Amino acid sequence: MKNNDESLNHSLRSPILGEREKESKGVKFGWKALVMIVTTAIIMTVMINPFSQLTVTRKKYTGQTENYKSKVVLDTPWTKDAHTGWDNYPRPQLHRSNWQNLNGLWEYSKAKGTKELFSPPFGEKLPREILIPSCIESGLSGISEYSEHNWFRTLFNVSHNLRNEQFLLNFDAIDYEAVVYLNGVGVGSHRGGYSRFTVDITHAIKEYDNELIVFVRDPTDKLGENIPLGKQRNVHGHMFFAPCSGIWQSVWLESVPRNHIKKVDISGDKKGVLSGIIHTEKPTKFDLQLKDNDKIVAKTSAKSNKPFRLHVNDVKLWNISNPHLYNITIKTEDETVESYVGFRSIEVGIKDGIKKPLLNDEFVFTFAPLDEGYWPDGLYTPPSEKAMQFDVDYLKDIGFSGIRKHIKVEPDLFYHYTDRVGMLVWQDAPSMMHDRTPTSAQIGEFERQFLEIVDSHKNFPSIVTWVLYNEGWGQIDGGIEKQLLDKVVQIDSTRLIDAASGWKDNGYGDFHDVHHYSEPLCGINVETTLVTSPDGKRIEANMEMGGVGHLAPPEHNWPDMRTYKETYEVAGDVATWNFRTQFILEELRRQIEFTGLCTGAVYTQTTDIESEVNGLLSYDRRFSRPNIDEWKEAINEIYKASNSTYSSL
Repeated sequence: MKNNDESLNHSLRSPILGEREKESKGVKFGWKALVMIVTTAIIMTVMINPFSQLTVTRKKYTGQTENYKSKVVLDTPWTKDAHTGWDNYPRPQLHRSNWQNLNGLWEYSKAKGTKELFSPPFGEKLPREILIPSCIESGLSGISEYSEHNWFRTLFNVSHNLRNEQFLLNFDAIDYEAVVYLNGVGVGSHRGGYSRFTVDITHAIKEYDNELIVFVRDPTDKLGENIPLGKQRNVHGHMFFAPCSGIWQSVWLESVPRNHIKKVDISGDKKGVLSGIIHTEKPTKFDLQLKDNDKIVAKTSAKSNKPFRLHVNDVKLWNISNPHLYNITIKTEDETVESYVGFRSIEVGIKDGIKKPLLNDEFVFTFAPLDEGYWPDGLYTPPSEKAMQFDVDYLKDIGFSGIRKHIKVEPDLFYHYTDRVGMLVWQDAPSMMHDRTPTSAQIGEFERQFLEIVDSHKNFPSIVTWVLYNEGWGQIDGGIEKQLLDKVVQIDSTRLIDAASGWKDNGYGDFHDVHHYSEPLCGINVETTLVTSPDGKRIEANMEMGGVGHLAPPEHNWPDMRTYKETYEVAGDVATWNFRTQFILEELRRQIEFTGLCTGAVYTQTTDIESEVNGLLSYDRRFSRPNIDEWKEAINEIYKASNSTYSSL
C-alpha cells in the first residue's frame, strides 16, 4: 500500500529500520518483511484491527507485578517529589484545559528484540513497575538497567462522550524509537529521542477502560549505530555518562474538536510586530487577543494556515533584566487555546566598531555555564519541575546571563521558565558519536531530527542561538554543514547560528567559537592545534573554558569515581578551587579589555556529573563551591569590561 505522505511513511517505518537480519532468526519472516507488516498495520488501523489476524504467542506473565521500588543511589532534595513532579500542563505555548496526565506508575518488561512486535503483550500484566517519566537506567525508574528493547504498559480510563471529538496522545520524548498500541491497535510510531510526537488515537480509544502499550528500542552506542545521543554511553566515565532509554518525558492525553488548532507559530520583534501562522486541520477564521496581564492591548481576526501580522503600540520588549511576556488567547468557532509571546530581536550588529550579538539593538555579553541537564536520581529526567527551575535560579543568582544547553533538549517547561526569568539560551543539537564517521543516511537522520527540534522550539524568546556541531562530533566538512545551516535559517531566521562550537571551524555561521581549557582564549591573536585566530568576519566567543575540578565530600558524590582525575585539573580544597576559578574569570576580563573582540564565554559547568567533578554544584545539588559574592563581582567586572548593557549586581 503506497502512502503519499513521505514524511509520515518514514516516521512509521523508522522504529525497526536499524535492526539486523539476525534478530529475526527463528521467526517466520525476516526483518524487511517485519517492517512491511508493521508499517502496513499502522497505516491500516482506521479500517481494521491489523493484529486480529496474528496469533499472540508471547508467554504471558501470570504472577504478581513487582511493586515499584526506587533504586536511587544518590538523591537530590526533590527525589521524594518525583511521583508528582510533572503534573503541570506540559506544552505552555499551546495550552488547552481539557487534558489528562498519564504520568505515574506503569508496567514494564524487557523485550528480546523486534520479533516481539509479532506478539505484543495485549491484556497481559508485565512483571515490573516503572515510574513514568524516567530513563530505565536511572534509579528513579525503579529498573536501573539498560535494555535495547523494552515494553511499557498502562491502563487509563476515559469517562467522556467520544462523539464529535478527536483524541490526541502526546509523548514529549521517548529515547529512541517507539511503536505505540492502544487497545490492541497499532496507532503510530516515532524515531528520535529529543522531540515530542503526537498520535491520533480517535479510532482506537474506548469509553472507560483503555490499554496503552509502547515498544521502545534504544541502541545507544551499539556498534554499527550512530544516532543523535549527546553524552550518553553504555561504557561511561569522565565526560561521557549513563544512557537514557525509554519514556523520559511526560505522556498525556487531550481531547480536541475535529478542526482543532494543531500548532501555534508566533513571534514578536523589537518593533512591536507580532507575526505567525495558526495551523488548523482545515482553514478557519480565528480571533486573537494579546494581553498584558489581563488587559487586552491588541487584537485581530484572520484565517488559519496563512501568515498574519499585528502591530502593538508602546510594546514592552523582552530582555534579561525585564523578561516581559504577553499572554495570547486564540479562539476559533470550535475551541479556545492559550499561548504567550515575548517581543525581542537578536541579530548581528556593530558596537564600538566590533561585530557583536545584539538583543533589541543592545549588546549583552553572554556569560553562561555549560549545562548538560543530568541528575543522579533521574539521569536525563529531572525529579521535578521545581528541581529543574532550581538550576536556573541558582545560575541567575550568581550573575550568569545565559545557559548553553549542551547536546540535550529539555522539556518545554524548561524554556518556558527561562522565558519567564530572563536567561539567554544557546541550544545545541544533540550530537552523534564523537569517534564515528556518519554515513549519508545517518547524516540525513541527524539533520531531520535537529530540524524537528528547531521547528518545535522556535517560538521560545529566550533561545537566541542554535549550535549545530560540538567539537566536530558527527561534523562533515564543507557542503553538508552549509546545507544544514541554510535549512535551519529557512525554518527560523530570527536567531543566530553557531555552526561549529570548538575545533573544526569551516568559516560558517555567525560565530568564531573556540574551546580552551582550563584558561580562556577569547578574541586574541593566538593559535593552537585546535584554535584559530579571530577572522575579523564573525562574532568572537569562547564557548567552553574553565572546568576546574574538585572532589566534593563523599556523601555528595556518585558511587563510581574511578575516573574523576581525568577532569582537566582537580583542586585539593574549595579555597583552591575558588582561587583558580577567580584567576580564570580575571583572565577572561583582561582578554576582553585587551582586544574588545570577545562577546561571550561559557564556563564548564553547572554541576558535577557522575565522575566528572568540575561543577559549580555537586551532582546532588547540595554542595556549592563558588564564593557567591566573589563570583558575582567577578562576573560583573566581565560585563563592565565588555561594555555590556547587562549588570549582574
